[in-house]
Amino acid sequence: MTQVPRILQRPRTKIVATLGPRSNSYDTICELVLAGLSVARLNLSHNTLDEHERVFRNVRKASEDLEIPVGIMVDIPGPKYRTGPQSPGEFYLEPGDRIVLTSRDVIGSPEILGVYPPGVHKDSAINGNILLDDGAIELNVLDIDRELMDVSCEVVTGQQNG
Repeated sequence: MTQVPRILQRPRTKIVATLGPRSNSYDTICELVLAGLSVARLNLSHNTLDEHERVFRNVRKASEDLEIPVGIMVDIPGPKYRTGPQSPGEFYLEPGDRIVLTSRDVIGSPEILGVYPPGVHKDSAINGNILLDDGAIELNVLDIDRELMDVSCEVVTGQQNG
């Protein structure tokens, strides 16, 4: 009986997996490929370029060694800012609320929120949108004060308390 080449035995459905700290070693990638992995996703929001290059090489080597084609999908992040310290530690923004995002060193409140790295005033545009909390909160940019490094916003979609 003629053996069917391994490539023809692969499922038609593509399996995409994001590789992270627990799944990016050569041995683990080999296991994933043998289990059906078709595309390895690298999230460039995390880790260094050197680390991504190492994982990229692990995927390529596993694919070559196992003689199973594996695609690599690179998720390129957009600009991301992190919020600074705030008091109270948690507050809620509701539609219609106004808030200022600033690159200045401030303790955040429901009226003003410090963000880093500096530059939110350079990356914003009037009537543009800014997303907070992984997109759960949407702000509309009303005004930009480049001298103060402030971006005045109105909450379009917020999170209600409770």
